[in-house]
Amino acid sequence: MKIQKMKLTLISRCAFLLAILFCHFNVSEAGPGLYLEVAAGDQARQNCVVSIPLPELFKNQKHLTLFRLDNKQEIPVQIDQVGERKELVWILREPLPAGATRKYQILTGGAGNQQKEQVTVNDDGEHLHVKVDEKPVLTYNHAIVKAPKRDEAYYDKSGYIHPLYTPSGKVISDDFNPDHPHQHGIMLSWRKIIFEGRENNGCDQKSQ
Repeated sequence: MKIQKMKLTLISRCAFLLAILFCHFNVSEAGPGLYLEVAAGDQARQNCVVSIPLPELFKNQKHLTLFRLDNKQEIPVQIDQVGERKELVWILREPLPAGATRKYQILTGGAGNQQKEQVTVNDDGEHLHVKVDEKPVLTYNHAIVKAPKRDEAYYDKSGYIHPLYTPSGKVISDDFNPDHPHQHGIMLSWRKIIFEGRENNGCDQKSQ
């Protein structure tokens, strides 16, 4: 049996604190899959995002299945593209005490075994459409969205989120509201900007 040493990144979220911690795990080849052993290290872990470089064995796979060995539970897992590198990502939901380890097995799985909770992002050239389980979550507008009234072209806007959906599919954001046409979904605008030597109000588009 061949044992490989690799690095594991745990991203621990607690209130407003985001800590990135490093530890190690073992990967052993075992027929059609791999066994992983994740170590908590010096502190307890829960609801941590776990990411590892995609093992070479699975470089041509689009869908994988991850099993927690102690309770035979299938864990949602997905393959992310990070620059030129692919990573395997899942969430360590249940508590893992300090100093403890947890074992998993990764198996190949076809499209029919794809996790329903998988997050997908589609870029149509103007918008990033984010979905979970094929249900819309939000749209990020990275191209300019034109104002409905073309005599108010100063309200054209890009770089904001709209629409934003509830889990039931209801849209809870707004855009180009008649009372506040300068407010666009979820956005960030600075009220005092110095651009090309002159002061601008990034929130009050009409004043420009």
